[in-house]
Amino acid sequence: FVAVPEVFSLEASQKQCADRADERSERNAQSPSDRQLRVGIVGVVGVGVYHLDAVARKLNFPCKTIAIETNIARLRWCHAEHDLLIGDHGMKPATIRDAQQMGRDRKSDISRLFSGLDVAFILTGLNGTTGKGVTSVVAEALGELGVFTIAVTPGCREVEAVRSLQRLVDIVFEVPYDVLMNEARTTQKSSWRELVSASVAQICRVVTISLAKSGPTSMNAEELRSVLRGDNASVVGYGNGDGTEACLAAFQAASTSQLLGPDRVGASRGVVVFIEAKPGILKDTDTQIVRSRMNEIAKDRAKLHFSTFENECLSSDYRVTILSRG
Repeated sequence: FVAVPEVFSLEASQKQCADRADERSERNAQSPSDRQLRVGIVGVVGVGVYHLDAVARKLNFPCKTIAIETNIARLRWCHAEHDLLIGDHGMKPATIRDAQQMGRDRKSDISRLFSGLDVAFILTGLNGTTGKGVTSVVAEALGELGVFTIAVTPGCREVEAVRSLQRLVDIVFEVPYDVLMNEARTTQKSSWRELVSASVAQICRVVTISLAKSGPTSMNAEELRSVLRGDNASVVGYGNGDGTEACLAAFQAASTSQLLGPDRVGASRGVVVFIEAKPGILKDTDTQIVRSRMNEIAKDRAKLHFSTFENECLSSDYRVTILSRG
């Protein structure tokens, strides 16, 4: 056994990446385009398990919830449909490799939980050696099954950890705590934890609906990956609008969201713009205006995709969500 720097310990081999692409292509070729999308949300160790219940509730789409933990106390207050306790009596592994081995000892059980899924969202804070190690095993298992996998990392600012995870999944999103803490203090409408779960759920919603719906504005997994997979974690911004020019107001709120970072969407090479509206109010002129504004903002040669969806549960007239490549 030869030790390697832990920064590389989440990496997948080129063969693993090729195998997962071949497996997913085979699954897509065998599956009709109008079938029910089978979605799973996987909370992994600590932060991921903490937000799992709230994200699943806000997703408002049929999904399988799975919690994977090393701490039995955290599992007890999670209401996931399926859960798995791994490790030995809560002992903390000394290294990421030790945590990976702990996960691989139960890998067959982990893989069994993912059987039949088309899309999976991994919620993980990548916290410490345990979170990083177990998350990598979860990502490996999903990849081996050919599941289109999106990891969402609430609060994580460890660039190398995110990049290592990105080698194992299709897309990684980051939801920064500091931005949402500041918003919670400023607006005093919701706690920052509620804002975190809402932001994570919105990512999951937009991706799920984009993949599940049919028609000219739908996207398949490979198209979504080509638009949003970049060198760094992708980000989300969203906003609501009511009344006159509500769609444009929602777009302006989304495109200037602090969640998108200091460069907003202007520097991004790939952007998905998702417009939700109450039934019966969406007009072609609204989407044309948003498309025109986005084209003005976007970087030259950026990949852009626009999608619309009527949502009878929407509290505002319009909601616009922007997913931006990292």
